[in-house]
Amino acid sequence: MSESSSPDTVRIGLLIDVPHWGPTIDDVLLATFHMVEDEYRAEGLIDRPIEYVVRVVPGLPGGSFGVVRDAFHELVKEGCLVIYGPMITENGTPLLPYVERLAEVPLVSMAGTEAMLGEWVFALNNGSMADEALVIASVMAAGIMIARWRI
Repeated sequence: MSESSSPDTVRIGLLIDVPHWGPTIDDVLLATFHMVEDEYRAEGLIDRPIEYVVRVVPGLPGGSFGVVRDAFHELVKEGCLVIYGPMITENGTPLLPYVERLAEVPLVSMAGTEAMLGEWVFALNNGSMADEALVIASVMAAGIMIARWRI
């Protein structure tokens, strides 16, 4: 636990395996977390301080899985209640056995695979592989219908 944390501080880990995100982490990701935190605090849903513990590592495909695995274990050792990330499928899938074996800290990922889901690993992605084809087909069908209607 960092010196600024108190025992009642909720620590949320951010495991970023895309090092080129750079300013996006502060400007978008952390800003979004703070916005949600502020709203929940105003509604009385959060009554303790929250600390975001960030690890940015060069994971696959340009780096290595080992640094992602090590960052996961560091975040667990630092007392994170939940870990958000990794973002890349190639890092999330091999991390699954480590998270499940530990069975202590849930992981929420944006990776585009269902192969990494488990009792302790959850997805919060922009869609899912199972419904992607249906969504694309629906959009295409709607586009065809609109095009026909305009004729």
